[in-house]
Amino acid sequence: MKIAIILGSVRRNRKSSHVGFYLESLLGKIEGISPVLLDLKDYSFPVMEERFRNLQDPPEGMAEFSWHLKEADGIIIVSPEYNGSYSGALKNTLDYFKQEYFRKPMAVVTVSDGVMGGVNASHHLLSWILHVKGIASPFKLMVRNVGETFDDAGKLLDEDFAVRANSFVSEFLWLSKAISGQ
Repeated sequence: MKIAIILGSVRRNRKSSHVGFYLESLLGKIEGISPVLLDLKDYSFPVMEERFRNLQDPPEGMAEFSWHLKEADGIIIVSPEYNGSYSGALKNTLDYFKQEYFRKPMAVVTVSDGVMGGVNASHHLLSWILHVKGIASPFKLMVRNVGETFDDAGKLLDEDFAVRANSFVSEFLWLSKAISGQ
């Protein structure tokens, strides 16, 4: 089973990347699961003028990104909360695609330095998933006080997060398997 993880921040000194890399590692330890991390920092797509399917000469990496989304049995979106919503870089990238999300199990992971864990971003992402006809997992992972959850090098500091991440992954894999018939 293939799981795509979209890491939705390109910001310098970003902390949501620690969460994305942790989930990639966690999923990679599960037999039969092949995670792929789609880090927006590696793609640098320009501001969207047209959907991928309509582009004559798509930016470098866009066909690969689309392929990973299509091949995935499930998609996990990891985003920090910026100004009460998900990141602009993530919005820009997500909008390039649409048919790739149709009937695809999708889950939301939000990250913040504060105590709310990106609750507003999670609501906006769940609404977006429904709009593109994805199948939203009712289980989400909200990471509050991310600076206390991971150190600057990405080392896990909070074992409670590990428990919550395991539960989140377990529920998301159940949903993905149920929908894909695997």
